[in-house]
Amino acid sequence: MSQDARALLRLVRQVVGHHEPRLALWGLVLILLVGWLGDGSLGLLRALLAGFAGPGLVEPMVVVLSGLALFALYRRALEAWKRRCTGPVSVRQCDTQGIRGLVAALSPHKDAAGQGEEINLEAIGRWVSDGRSADAILADLGSCKHPWEMSIRLLRDIESLEAATFVLSCEAVEHWPVFRQLALHCLGERKLELRAHTELMSGHSTHGLDVVIDFSGLLSAFDACVQDLATSGLPSNQVALDITSGNKLCSAAAAMVALDRDRRMLYRWREEKRDKLVSFDARYETVEDDPDR
Repeated sequence: MSQDARALLRLVRQVVGHHEPRLALWGLVLILLVGWLGDGSLGLLRALLAGFAGPGLVEPMVVVLSGLALFALYRRALEAWKRRCTGPVSVRQCDTQGIRGLVAALSPHKDAAGQGEEINLEAIGRWVSDGRSADAILADLGSCKHPWEMSIRLLRDIESLEAATFVLSCEAVEHWPVFRQLALHCLGERKLELRAHTELMSGHSTHGLDVVIDFSGLLSAFDACVQDLATSGLPSNQVALDITSGNKLCSAAAAMVALDRDRRMLYRWREEKRDKLVSFDARYETVEDDPDR
């Protein structure tokens, strides 16, 4: 599918509010029909007011009735799609191999006391300029439980990763340049494209999201990041959403977007001084998944 076709389908999905391709196509038909219904309704009204019931009444009536019929069919298709998604959620654990794209929330920086110095943005900048080793940097970040440690380790541990997009809060927007520079330094010679969601969401705030109350904005941001990676040539089954980073609303939004078919979840935790990373493929069971239903 060409990029123009993907862009058009994404626009229709945003207008219709669904990611089912067939429903999106129905939505496209309805969008095109809107331009015809006005003329058809006006022509019908003029014919009725003039008391004219001849051939001039046929064309506007066909337009209006066709629009009503298509809308009724769309509603039936929408209800059928909703009934398909009423089953339970199936979860399958899988490995991290083959993950080429990552979407994650970035927690803002907080000044903290490290092993030998206070960890602030200036100190982090000096680490990079002085060429400090990645292991030493991560050890210092880990000593004060700095959230950036887990984010950078996640980028390092997924060897097949090619691109990562981070969803930024209002606070994290100010810290993004420093984090990006630090992450690329810790990755060494690896080629990895790092982007912020504010770089790709035209029409949305470029000052970050209020991750405390703007849950709808979080959903849109996570979904836009996945769609952007798809237009870059990364299919959704090779893109994972991290549900570890950020606050609980960020995790909930990432998990809801990941529930869409073929989108993996990543969860990272530390147990007995060892990091563990697991990947899940979660999806709604549908009629197509269960042939006995």
